[in-house]
Amino acid sequence: MPGNLLFIDTSFPDVSGDDTKKDLKSVLNYLYMLREELRYTMSNIGVGNFNDTELVDLTGIVVGSLDIKIQTIEGSLSQIIGRADENEASLTMLSQFTGAAGVVTITSAGQMTDITKIYLLNGAYYIWNGTGWVVTAKPTSEAVASVQTQANATGAKVSLIASYTGQDSGLSEASFVLSAINGQSFAAMNADRINFAGFTTFMRPGDVGAYGTTTIDGGRILTGTVNANRIEAGAFVTSAGLSGGTTLISGACVRTGQISADYLGANSYPYMTFHAPLLLDSANPSISGIETLYFNANNKIERDAFGYLSISSAYGVRIVGDLNVQKIYNAGNISIDVPNGYSMFIGTYTGTAQNISIGNVNSAVHLVGDVYINGVLQ
Repeated sequence: MPGNLLFIDTSFPDVSGDDTKKDLKSVLNYLYMLREELRYTMSNIGVGNFNDTELVDLTGIVVGSLDIKIQTIEGSLSQIIGRADENEASLTMLSQFTGAAGVVTITSAGQMTDITKIYLLNGAYYIWNGTGWVVTAKPTSEAVASVQTQANATGAKVSLIASYTGQDSGLSEASFVLSAINGQSFAAMNADRINFAGFTTFMRPGDVGAYGTTTIDGGRILTGTVNANRIEAGAFVTSAGLSGGTTLISGACVRTGQISADYLGANSYPYMTFHAPLLLDSANPSISGIETLYFNANNKIERDAFGYLSISSAYGVRIVGDLNVQKIYNAGNISIDVPNGYSMFIGTYTGTAQNISIGNVNSAVHLVGDVYINGVLQ
């Protein structure tokens, strides 16, 4: 029997009119055959029953909504849901699988040889508990993948979501969301690990459409070489070790608190400035390789051309406490003085005999004011 209306035998039977009974029987047989052909065709209607033009029109337009679902008894599902009305247009494509994970079906207990597997025997599931095989609940896993699109008067949004829930592994999920709503665009990626295989460019503040700040959790950065014009640290920067070259930092860009270092050096004539007291390790209080220490523009300590330690200050040098030196020398005049109301003592250390010499045979010694020798005014 034909399955297409185009192939139905529609020719009317030959009725001569000579035998009314015979003619009536032919007409009835024809009507019965036509009814059966129509019933069969309408019950088995398909794309072959329509011409090409009508088929395009039928398959190209779905008014209102669309819901196509394919589902198994076990719970696996594939679904396409579409909506279009005066308020919104949306489309969702969903694939979902729910079933047993990592199960090996066997016919006898002797086949349970791998303690890392789960076995299905006579409708029961068995796992190894460390000492023997025991019955356990049916192991299941659920995997979901979906694509959702949405567009309305305020903007558009696309969401891609993939998730997996295993019996032992728990939930793992990755998503990618794009949206352009109310004049602002947004993109978000969420995953345990994101790999950029090629060259990746992040927009700079001066780029068209760029705004805001890119925030990255420092605890989640593992990298090799970083090439940047500027790196800022809100709290501190820790390095387990720097090797294989030289780390160059512009001195004008460095300001810090306490530094604990095995070595601090300045190349040639460039200088190092300390804005707070310089603390040295008491076990090894030494500074080497420094030609000049500037305390400000008018005070400095340096090694002069003769190899002597030279202290120069526009306001003078004040020493608080004991000063132990073997020789005080100056190419010019030397003035040793104390403020008004204070005394100057020379050679007053007790317990030893001292020889104090002032001048030589060619020197002229000038004493101004009262002079006492052994307590007697001279």
